[in-house]
Amino acid sequence: RWGGGVVNRCQQDIAQRRSIREARQSELEFFRLHPSYGEVAQHCGTEALGWTVSRILGEHISELLPALTDKIVARRNEAQRELASLGDGRPDDPAQQAAMVLEKLHGYAARFTKAVAGKNEDLNTTALEGGARIHYVLQDIFVKGLESLDPTRAMSEEDIRTAIQNSAGTKAVLLLPEEPFEMLVKQAIRKMTEPCQKCARLVHDELTRIARQLIHSLDLQRYPRLAQSVEDATKDFLNEGLVPAESMIASLVECQLAHINTSHPEFVGGSKALRLAQVEVATRRGGAVLDGETNENDVKSPGGTSRKVLGEKTNSVLSDSDVEKKKPTASSLYSHDDGVVTLREPPGKLQASQPKTDEEMLQVFVTRILLGSYF
Repeated sequence: RWGGGVVNRCQQDIAQRRSIREARQSELEFFRLHPSYGEVAQHCGTEALGWTVSRILGEHISELLPALTDKIVARRNEAQRELASLGDGRPDDPAQQAAMVLEKLHGYAARFTKAVAGKNEDLNTTALEGGARIHYVLQDIFVKGLESLDPTRAMSEEDIRTAIQNSAGTKAVLLLPEEPFEMLVKQAIRKMTEPCQKCARLVHDELTRIARQLIHSLDLQRYPRLAQSVEDATKDFLNEGLVPAESMIASLVECQLAHINTSHPEFVGGSKALRLAQVEVATRRGGAVLDGETNENDVKSPGGTSRKVLGEKTNSVLSDSDVEKKKPTASSLYSHDDGVVTLREPPGKLQASQPKTDEEMLQVFVTRILLGSYF
């Protein structure tokens, strides 16, 4: 395809100091006069071989040059981006080094503020991030969790009766049981300490999350020790703020425990609670209910949502058969022998009996209404 071969110089040519030009001329004469190479003499020889190899090399370079050019351009652009991300080199002057560190810290603080305030330039449209996650924790988790709180949901009427009698001690129970109401309110307020402090810890975790994401997204990774120091300092700062926050939450709960605010305009008060309780007692006894009073059971919580102050109907008065199953019978507490009453010791655990009279039912309903209205 490419022609014949070449005639190399022999050792005799070198010994006779035969020049390259003479060797080339002798090579051409050999191929031109040789009967086997006469027809392809123009394709033989060192000069023809050089032209053929050069042509093949040129074709190969032309075939590979576009892909090679694209690869070189891509590598160069990648190197330029990496160089731009690294920024200027570290200055030798200590004053300039301090200025550079200050600039990095200022940029980090500014980005942190923007992340919390929702002012990021790269707005995420697929998931909540930054301050939006903190708002979600506060409003959708904490606030809605507190608004859904119903301290009477887990209390049966028997539990409320027990609390009423325990607060009265040896005295008779009044119609409007103020002391058991305050006692049950304080128990419910104490239970708010843990979710409030949990909310503070969730916000703390979200702030730590923002700080960690910013450190990995900024060019601080060029300086590993500086990035680690900034991350540690941010964590220490947030941890130092968490302790007084939890202490403040505990103090606010103590303030609520110190004064039960029954003068709040949204609190139903004793007179309305008694009226609602009388309506409920009449309903339970099968009596008539006055028009316009059936919906007074609905009260507005501070969040604006409506809630039943009497709770769910599942806590209603049990039937006589259920009471008999749960309570010891009278014969098990005393007996009659030869006209003499013999008393027996009460069991180790005692609970108040289910409300049977209208007065007992009013006490339970008033307490439940006041609890539901307070929260």
